[in-house]
Amino acid sequence: MNELNKKLAEWAGLKEFCTPESDMYHRGIWEDSLGMRFDTPNFNESLDACFKWLVSKAILVIIDNPIWHLANEPEEQKIDEATELLFKEWLRQMAYPYKHKAALALCKAIEKLIDSEVK
Repeated sequence: MNELNKKLAEWAGLKEFCTPESDMYHRGIWEDSLGMRFDTPNFNESLDACFKWLVSKAILVIIDNPIWHLANEPEEQKIDEATELLFKEWLRQMAYPYKHKAALALCKAIEKLIDSEVK
């Protein structure tokens, strides 16, 4: 599993259940907060995985992060503006340097958000 994929999985709240060498496909098994186990989502290549595990959380992180100044906005407007910020960054990443790699571009946009989070 590449480092970006692992970083995103952990940020999404997934925990590695066993090592990649423990199954015949040499893929890690991960566990969600409910104890459900599954193969590692391949965020870098799957928009489905990105939307299932990452996009909703990314929007909530943008809303809660004071650097975006959304705290005093009405709830619906917060969601709209946070979504717009995330998707603008996604499009920037798709324009350059991840042209024709939509899932990877979204991962890089979310990684940028993770790196800017207030701890």
